[in-house]
Amino acid sequence: MNIPTNTLMVFGEGIISTDNYEFDITFIPKMNEIYCTLKKTEDDNEIYTMKLVDGK
Repeated sequence: MNIPTNTLMVFGEGIISTDNYEFDITFIPKMNEIYCTLKKTEDDNEIYTMKLVDGK
């Protein structure tokens, strides 16, 4: 697993980083779950979560 650093990089290209506007990403301390806010054009902001299960 790649641990986030202070270096700017695309994260989760095509899954988290998409053509929409993603922001406010938060990792839980175990680094196996994230929360982020997604803004699609003309839609309200939505909060998404993803969890790493069995390495996926």
